[in-house]
Amino acid sequence: MTDPLTQWALVGTERQDHIASPPEPLAQSALAKLTDLPLEQRMLLAAGVCGVASTAAGRPLPKSDGDSSPPSANETRPACSAKVARRLEDMLRGHHKELLLEALTLLDGAGLRLPHVLLPLALGVRTPAHRRAVRPVLGERGAWLARINPAWAWVTAGDAPPRDAKDRARENGAPGPDALARAIALAEGVLHFEPPVLTVHPPLRGVGARSFWLSQLLSDIPPSHWTSRFSAGPEVLVRAAEKTEWAAALGEGWTKAALLHQDATWLAELWDFWQRCDEKVVSPAVANAMLVQILQRLPAAEAARCVEPLFGDAKTHIDLSMALCALGTPWPESISVRYIEALHRELRAMSPRWRAILTSLRDAATALSPAELAPALASLGPLATDAGPRALVEFIEVLRIRHELVQEIRP
Repeated sequence: MTDPLTQWALVGTERQDHIASPPEPLAQSALAKLTDLPLEQRMLLAAGVCGVASTAAGRPLPKSDGDSSPPSANETRPACSAKVARRLEDMLRGHHKELLLEALTLLDGAGLRLPHVLLPLALGVRTPAHRRAVRPVLGERGAWLARINPAWAWVTAGDAPPRDAKDRARENGAPGPDALARAIALAEGVLHFEPPVLTVHPPLRGVGARSFWLSQLLSDIPPSHWTSRFSAGPEVLVRAAEKTEWAAALGEGWTKAALLHQDATWLAELWDFWQRCDEKVVSPAVANAMLVQILQRLPAAEAARCVEPLFGDAKTHIDLSMALCALGTPWPESISVRYIEALHRELRAMSPRWRAILTSLRDAATALSPAELAPALASLGPLATDAGPRALVEFIEVLRIRHELVQEIRP
């Protein structure tokens, strides 16, 4: 059965014996406030109100059955400017969507909210990261809409409780207490340290099998265990390991363990180990894989220390573009400054290295520190011409959008 508003539209008000009252509370309210207009015009306006409200709510409006939702509370945050709203709408619709997370974070930091017209789009975001960023800028109206539509229940569902390091280690495959104790007991019978000499006695035959076994054994044991066991820091132990024939196996095992147990002190020392290692001892592919994983887990300041030398000519086992991709975003200011300098230098010289840096532009556009956006535009903007690389033009366009957002979204 069609609702009264639709029936009126299909048949016409003059051809109906009885004009039923629409069941939607919003339609009833609209009709009651338009008594000075002709019935046909009142009907069309009421239908339009219901249509807009249904679109905003993401589903048909509930019928009046005595338990309709209470009205939305008054907003406690001001809406962002119309200019920012247009940018956000573009991002929510998929244009420059890579900037949406940063824009929402800026909006929240400034104590602003999304305008009501953008709420249906914002409530439709799918990824956990975007939902976390959207939730605080929905405002009271967004929370009210979420209670109406079950598909938007994620707004009020809340996040999972924070996990500690032990929880994350267990999720990543760390052994239980009994298995760990057995691994430690076995490993302590294999490794012996009499400063400055580290000796290794794997109980297997065959160098390949023994190396694999040793690496797997060490990968489960927290590296801090060896610091306590041998009363020596990671620098001393890693340097001692380099002098053995088992350097690669020890380095790989300790790296996997430090990643598993998130030991930043050991990871920093192991970064230097993989950068120093001889290609005759460790394959470049293994060294590169270890270095990428280490960068992804290091604190920002320590990661910056590791990456800065890569802008020079020093020997390295990791490509600069791969290292930059592995960094968290936004990049530390020191890395952003070095990147802008290198890009400007290599672009003007059109050196062979420019082609390698060109591959990192897409990631750099969203990763540069907000504090370095203005200097980057001043330095590189004039070089982005139609005659130059298209990737550079797109890079500058993204930087301009980010800079505008930072300038426009202020408390």
